[in-house]
Amino acid sequence: MKTYSCIVCALSACILLILFGTPASAIDPIPKESGFSGYINLGGAYIEAETNMVKGTKFFDVGRDTINSIFGSPGSESDFSLIVNGEIAYTFATSGTQLYLGNQLEDFLRFEFATLFGVRQNLPDGSVGAISYVFQPLVTEVWEDPYLTNVERRETDRDATGVRLEWQSPFGTDLGLLYQYRSVDIDDERSGTLGGLLLTPAQIQLLDREGDTHRVDLYYTWKLGGGHGLIPEFRYYKWDLDGGAMAFDGYAFRLTYAYKSDKFSLAATGYIGAEDYDKRNPIYQETRDDDTYGIAVNAFWHRPLGLPEGFSLLGTLAWYESDSNINFYDTQVNFAGLSMFYRF
Repeated sequence: MKTYSCIVCALSACILLILFGTPASAIDPIPKESGFSGYINLGGAYIEAETNMVKGTKFFDVGRDTINSIFGSPGSESDFSLIVNGEIAYTFATSGTQLYLGNQLEDFLRFEFATLFGVRQNLPDGSVGAISYVFQPLVTEVWEDPYLTNVERRETDRDATGVRLEWQSPFGTDLGLLYQYRSVDIDDERSGTLGGLLLTPAQIQLLDREGDTHRVDLYYTWKLGGGHGLIPEFRYYKWDLDGGAMAFDGYAFRLTYAYKSDKFSLAATGYIGAEDYDKRNPIYQETRDDDTYGIAVNAFWHRPLGLPEGFSLLGTLAWYESDSNINFYDTQVNFAGLSMFYRF
């Protein structure tokens, strides 16, 4: 789904900062009748990853407990994981208001496991606005000190909470806007303190992975007719972390081709981005620069094998790579998932 920041966004705070699937926040229209709606998605996935910075989650493990060097690229690890996510919403049709709790389908397709609790509202200009509290019931497991070599590294929890604001179809356009803020907390942040690197307190501070993250998305839905569409999206994101060597500004562009029919639906996405870090890394005496790439395909087979309306079989294939000028932070993720999806 890069470095610590990337693959952490990749492996549960975003299992991949790959942002695949449908557009950044394509909010479904609010139903015209009051009542409950939502979706449930259950299945399994195979994940293969190369990362020196993340262990995984409670559901899967893709990080090596022991590494022999901090100057080489990471080795490959793989695991299987459950896919369990969904959303439940209640609509007040008279006011055009909807309360919701869960994981948006769009977030799942981008491998984000954040949970949203919030409210959506039809606005007078025909647009839809939303505000939600963002939290992470499934925390990411990272290493207390990822630079520790030749002994087993100890995992610790990384959590991120915040707020998300969304505005879709403002003033009757096909644009969409999203802003998200999250505060990142690591239970035991000990980067650079356990591995005998002999860093000064000021140098250790540069490796601190806690702090604030900001993200802004701008996308446009271009409907081509016949169920086809293109969705270009630009993203700016800033990880304003306490450690200057881990803080960065990121820019990304992705293009999604979408197709929808009664029997099948498809979303194929290409992703390219770059991250510029703020300060020189005290271990490697270089300032990091990362280039990121990704491809993903998400396919729905609606009503497979004669199942009732609302059921779909969902298959996902994705590849993501981050190439850093510091080999230790190189990251690659391969993902294959199959699940049964039910919308009600």
